[in-house]
Amino acid sequence: MTKTRRRLARDPMAHPLLASRIDMDEGALQQLRKHRTFDYTNIRLFESLIRERQAHPEGALRLMQGAFPFIPPEENAERAIGGAIGEAHTMLAQQIEQWIPEEHAKTIRRNTVIHEPPGSLNELLAIMMPKSDREEQRRLSFEARRLHHLAMLILRIRYGGYLGASTPSFYKRSLDAYSYVQDLFQKQLITQLPNERTIFANFTNVEGKNPEGRCLDVSFTPKAGWQSITLPDVGQFQDTCKRAIDCLIQYRVKTPFSIILHMLRDNISFPEWVEDIRGIRIACWSHDDRITCYETLAKTFPRFGFWTAGWNDRYTKTSQRALNRFSGSYFRAMKLYGEFDDQSGPWEVQIMHIRDYLNLWYSRGEENWFRYRLRQLLRLFFPVYFPTQYYQVPWSSDRIRGDCRRLILTKKRGTIVS
Repeated sequence: MTKTRRRLARDPMAHPLLASRIDMDEGALQQLRKHRTFDYTNIRLFESLIRERQAHPEGALRLMQGAFPFIPPEENAERAIGGAIGEAHTMLAQQIEQWIPEEHAKTIRRNTVIHEPPGSLNELLAIMMPKSDREEQRRLSFEARRLHHLAMLILRIRYGGYLGASTPSFYKRSLDAYSYVQDLFQKQLITQLPNERTIFANFTNVEGKNPEGRCLDVSFTPKAGWQSITLPDVGQFQDTCKRAIDCLIQYRVKTPFSIILHMLRDNISFPEWVEDIRGIRIACWSHDDRITCYETLAKTFPRFGFWTAGWNDRYTKTSQRALNRFSGSYFRAMKLYGEFDDQSGPWEVQIMHIRDYLNLWYSRGEENWFRYRLRQLLRLFFPVYFPTQYYQVPWSSDRIRGDCRRLILTKKRGTIVS
């Protein structure tokens, strides 16, 4: 992805179809068309759907079949579209259940109008146009537009295609590349296949000097007061001198929800523009080993052309070397972007110290991955998809953010996510 392409995708009016109050008439749609937005193709499709449905009940479905030509015939386009609407509804409910304390979740559910997803595209379009100016009708229209917006993104991620696109699903290609690169690493880099290993970590807070419970040291042998942790995916690779080096290695492909959240974060126009859909995280047992890992990776895959590369060795909040604006002050890793060969497609690679890896899951500080995800949800996702105007939850308040932070540290701290 070039910087120019990314810059053109940015727009403060990135989600006009999710505006909490909008009049669904021709004048409003003409106003939306003026903006070069994330949702521009979504707006065109939305206009066409409304027009076709008014002309003929089956016109909207035929239009959707044309917009997403790569839906396999055996899956049936109508069923796939209904499934995407249901997946969008479940996606919204899961974020409330997982990240919001019950006290505030009850407020959201009490103000929600659509409790069961519409079973078809026509049912969804029918409730998208408010029948009156009453608050409940406006909220119903917003929730229908919200489902439409997410369902279109899910269809594009899962099947590819969109108003004349000529390539099938990039997401399927990402899943295929996941298996391909895993095999590639095991053939060319990994000398001992990853397996579980128990280590011991020091999280002690002596005299109040470690209030966030960060990892201070690790050992392969038990020590008094140190916590036993079973790590997945610990293997070995050989450096250029044939020395065996222990490392933890994890592969991942972003979920559709993570892709959508990334699009929100960077105002990216299309799912396939998200640059880190496929990723590898490598944790080494010493700072020298992570340099060696980088050098070995570069030698093993010489065509791995780095799009961006740089150490993020921040320890204090005064440092300005954040990897992105939501990164915690103590998060440290090397992030690399590139391709291993002609078949791999682009990948993100993170190389870090094992202490920093453990802090992602065990620390109570800002580098904790669950706090990182929560910051994005509270600042990006919830205000857009559950606006305060309709759901009576002030997302920017210190109380809401504090309640959510305490919940996720209680529920999720110590859970390792691959």
